[in-house]
Amino acid sequence: MKRWAEFTGFLALAAGAHLLIFAEFPAVEDGQDAGGIGGQAVVTLRGAPASMAEVIEDWTRPPEVTLIDQMVPLHVAEAPNAKFRVAATITVPPKVEQPPRMHDPLAEATPQVETAPPPKPVPKPVVKKPPEPKPKPKPKAKPKPQEKAKPSTRNTAASSGQDVQKAAGAGGSAQAGASGKVDVKTLSKGKEAKLRSIWGAKIRTRVERRKRSVSGKAKGRVAKVSITVSNSGQLLGVSLAKSSGMDKVDQEALAAVKRAGTFPKAPKGMNRPSYTLQLPIRF
Repeated sequence: MKRWAEFTGFLALAAGAHLLIFAEFPAVEDGQDAGGIGGQAVVTLRGAPASMAEVIEDWTRPPEVTLIDQMVPLHVAEAPNAKFRVAATITVPPKVEQPPRMHDPLAEATPQVETAPPPKPVPKPVVKKPPEPKPKPKPKAKPKPQEKAKPSTRNTAASSGQDVQKAAGAGGSAQAGASGKVDVKTLSKGKEAKLRSIWGAKIRTRVERRKRSVSGKAKGRVAKVSITVSNSGQLLGVSLAKSSGMDKVDQEALAAVKRAGTFPKAPKGMNRPSYTLQLPIRF
């Protein structure tokens, strides 16, 4: 802002100087003469000398401004550290002569007592332990008398039947008694379960064929029934093991079992008189 103010001031001074120069110089006689009525209004201009032009140029030139980039610190000489040494005055205390050491009469009067060595420990007598008595052998337990197996009624019945068959064979043919023997074999649990599942599938197929549709929201419901069937396939009883949640579906499942009537015979190996099976009936 300051520079602009200086430049404007110098420019105004230069313009004023030019006007003063033109006003002071008179008109030159050898200039062009005016003609006519308006000849007095014509002004003849003449160039200024070279010295005057240099003055004007110096006058209008802006001042040079020097920028200081960084302040130069002033070096101040430091005063040297003056180290003063003070001589320490050492005072030597006077030597004091110690009196001669007095002998302790009590220490000289104490008699020397000889200490006897401690007695050796007496070893303890070793007591021999008597030998432990050998354990007496335990008497062997007497074996219990085995109970005689009672003859089962089944074996007695079979033997009586064999006697009858032998008698019949003797009277009629020689092969009649031998053909009457029946071997009853028991099945393992795994095999019996497999046979039960096969037989139950056949019974369930028979019930599904006798099943009728139920109106309402019966689709997808399952009623589990418990049926008792003889070895020959005859229906002995039926009951509801698990409800389907709808009374109509449960009643129809029981009715379908009753409508089926007879079922396939039990597979070979299932020799019990009756079996109870649980079958799911899906609607």
